[in-house]
Amino acid sequence: MDNQSRSTIIFIGFCFAVLLLIFLPDEGQTVSIIIKGVIIGGLAFAIYFYYQYLGEAGQNGSYTNQDDPKNTNHFYSEGTIAQSHYANLQELIFSMVKAMNNEFEAGIYIINPASQNFVLQKGTVPDFVKTIELDNTIANRCVNQKTVTTFHQKDHIDEWQAIFKDQTWRGSECVIGQTLRFKDKPVGFILVRSDHFSDINTKDQVLIEYLGDIVSFTMEELDSLEKIVTSNQNKLRILDLITELNFKQNEPAVLNIFRNLIRSFFDYDCLTISSKADRSKEAIIKLVDGMHVHLPQENKFNIHGTLHGLIYNEKKIINETNWTKKYSNLARFNAGEINGQEFNSVLGVPIFIENDIWGCIMIER
Repeated sequence: MDNQSRSTIIFIGFCFAVLLLIFLPDEGQTVSIIIKGVIIGGLAFAIYFYYQYLGEAGQNGSYTNQDDPKNTNHFYSEGTIAQSHYANLQELIFSMVKAMNNEFEAGIYIINPASQNFVLQKGTVPDFVKTIELDNTIANRCVNQKTVTTFHQKDHIDEWQAIFKDQTWRGSECVIGQTLRFKDKPVGFILVRSDHFSDINTKDQVLIEYLGDIVSFTMEELDSLEKIVTSNQNKLRILDLITELNFKQNEPAVLNIFRNLIRSFFDYDCLTISSKADRSKEAIIKLVDGMHVHLPQENKFNIHGTLHGLIYNEKKIINETNWTKKYSNLARFNAGEINGQEFNSVLGVPIFIENDIWGCIMIER
């Protein structure tokens, strides 16, 4: 039996289990929990198979049904693939929560390192607040415990109010929290709310814990997928450059194409492309993009005693966050000039043609 046939059988069994769960009563029957377990396992397999296929498709460049390379940029411009499937993952998780009990409501929170709080990714109802503080007892315990944790509204009144928007509560409500982990580090949690604590049983708690494991596993798969997509995007940019290049064009036109490519990869204040002049001690500035600060006269500079000339002499990449400290004896372009504070960070890359240095790309910030 090939992989496709095996996957088809598993998928049919998964769908059949979902139908049984819908039509069979769930009053604590052993059959019900077995079916729920089958559904969780089927969902895990479906997610794994889905992203495994996407990973192979990404490596083969098969993200789109159209073979025309011109359509690829439009496809990527609609948003990253990983973000789209992350949204689909949330919908799958919420569907499983509703399959347990249609009265359950759920929300997913992920920590935001910049704002230092938990940010709502999505919820089944608008009752969940957009952000939760890190010191909220419910949120803190959810994210730091590997197993499910139950909280009753009557025991955590203030913390409860900080999670759910203003409503009238009876005191019988409760939530189950399950941590979400990324590369074995806690990054968020799932909250499942019930209007009455008696509606949540031990079997539901086990299933919610499984859902947390599925989300944690899939987030790592999505991270790998994101890297594949980013890598493919970078390859496409370079491919576009090669496609656009016409060596019958004049030199400025060719350099502008390279400038556009560099712009798409780097943020900078000044980009300078230079080439070695006929005289071995001088280089000529071919292109400047960004801030035009203290440029040499006639766009020429000595490759000795200058920062921009250093690459020609050392013939290797230079990457410094404070070049004036390391190369205090050098000026940017003219030996003897006083170094300004316009740019501190530099990245210089030599350009080789047939093992000889032709020029230099210098990025400054």
